[in-house]
Amino acid sequence: MIREVLSRFPFSLMPTIVMLVFVVFFLSMVFWLYRRGSTDFYKKIEQIPLKEDGE
Repeated sequence: MIREVLSRFPFSLMPTIVMLVFVVFFLSMVFWLYRRGSTDFYKKIEQIPLKEDGE
């Protein structure tokens, strides 16, 4: 039954939609990482593994 339903469902736009969702997500992550003012935050975060337990 599932095979019958899937064979009649038009998947022609599905790869295009999935690719657009991926590109939008990827670009939004790139813009989020390189936004203005985030440099200080990342410099503080990158030092966490190097700190001693009591600091």
